[in-house]
Amino acid sequence: MQASTSEEYGVAKRRRYAKRIGTQMWESQLRKGSLMLAVLATLRHERLYGSEIRRRLEQLAGLTVSDSVIYPLLRRLQKTDFLETERIEPAVGQSKRYFALSRSGHEYLSELSNIWKEFADGMDRVLATSHRTHPQSAA
Repeated sequence: MQASTSEEYGVAKRRRYAKRIGTQMWESQLRKGSLMLAVLATLRHERLYGSEIRRRLEQLAGLTVSDSVIYPLLRRLQKTDFLETERIEPAVGQSKRYFALSRSGHEYLSELSNIWKEFADGMDRVLATSHRTHPQSAA
């Protein structure tokens, strides 16, 4: 039995670390890239305030989004006229800013949804093909 050298251990350790960082980075980028679509979809049927949007994203999609990410995104969507806002002053407590899709926001959501569906369908086909062990046996 040959003992592994510290050099071999270091290489294996770096590979495991690089793999973990690589998949974590990929997942992070995937989440960032789909966050706008998720926020717009969350607002499809009702107006919500920021904390409600964050809770919905976590409940429905497992997306944990911080205030430092969600509010700048909501401001960008508002500046592009995809969102309308309304500040509500409750009888007790602080006012809340509610966000709702504008007409152009609904159109943009529809476009993004179609692009997402085409992309996801294509990726599903690629992944299904890559998982086949014997492509000739499908005859």
